[in-house]
Amino acid sequence: MSKADSSDTWLADEVAAGRVDTVALSFADRLGGWRGKRVPARDFLERGPLVLGFCDGMIVCDIQCGVIEQTPFSNYSTGYPDLHVRLDPGDARPMGWRSREAFVFGVPSDREGTMLPVAPISVLTSVIDRLAQRGVMTSAGAELSGAFFDNERRPVLALSADGSRNLPWLLLDALVDSWIPVRFSSPGFDAGSFVIGIDPVSPLELAQAIVVTKGAAKELARADGNEAVFMTRRPGGGQPALLQLDVLVYGAHSVEPALLAGLLAQVRPLLFPSINAMRQPVAAPTMLTIAGGTCWRVTASAEADTATALATVLSAIGAAMEGCVPNGMCIENLAQSALLLEHEWLRDWLGLSFLENAVPLFEYEASLFSEAITDWEIERYWGTS
Repeated sequence: MSKADSSDTWLADEVAAGRVDTVALSFADRLGGWRGKRVPARDFLERGPLVLGFCDGMIVCDIQCGVIEQTPFSNYSTGYPDLHVRLDPGDARPMGWRSREAFVFGVPSDREGTMLPVAPISVLTSVIDRLAQRGVMTSAGAELSGAFFDNERRPVLALSADGSRNLPWLLLDALVDSWIPVRFSSPGFDAGSFVIGIDPVSPLELAQAIVVTKGAAKELARADGNEAVFMTRRPGGGQPALLQLDVLVYGAHSVEPALLAGLLAQVRPLLFPSINAMRQPVAAPTMLTIAGGTCWRVTASAEADTATALATVLSAIGAAMEGCVPNGMCIENLAQSALLLEHEWLRDWLGLSFLENAVPLFEYEASLFSEAITDWEIERYWGTS
């Protein structure tokens, strides 16, 4: 999130003027979900910067906030101790879609303040720092697609009958007012769908911006009794909902597009973290030469966590620069996610702890899908497919 319009005293100034009374103290979970708690702004200013504790299971939970025994970082037997998030009033931003509210994000850490190796934002920070040590600088922009539905799962048209409510435009205004460098908001090809474009910023800023974008869309939709959905495949949708990343890399050695495509094919669950997303045909990464560097356009699922996707893409670029080549072990579905652990370059760049907690969650989703297959389907298709 750009600080161009901010200062370290912005929140104090707004509170003193009576324009802000509540702050959302926040962090992102492993799927890019917005987590945290709201507190009185004056209390935050009096005590901040401060460290808050949150259940550490939230950093390895599934899409329904469930926890499983197979995640070694946190499970039923660990007792779910707190993770810790340091939050600074100087990082506060306006919540452009909620009157008199602001938000601030922090990074999940342990009690000593060391970033958790299982938190995607921590992994992304590590990857960026490693590239910077090699003289490689990065930034990234994105186009995120989603859709608005009513409470009966019917698409909400971009413009209401009386012309008073236009959710894509309301979302655009909300993001601009939240200091997110949004480039455009427009209806998509399918009824109810929309696309949000965000200008290149630092990868860390972009990861946070997408968390806020999804959160703003969901809250704006709920205000009218609707919902915002970010699923690759959705009822009635002809076009997949995707996260298109434009990753700008400066100072890197040349990487062949086929090489990067091969490495990313080995790690698809990190870019497409659901059963339906993994079924989506994927365009190969494309490369564009820019002044002083290269722009890579890489496709991920709209469900993907942006910090994880960016860390994965940048790790693949870094590994390719170091001479790594694909070993042919490509992942076709979530049930094969254990293959992620077989890639030395991925363990090296993302960390073994991150992967050892991600793989069981992917396998768990695959097992739930497998259990949902009925005998009728087996009998229906037996011998014909």
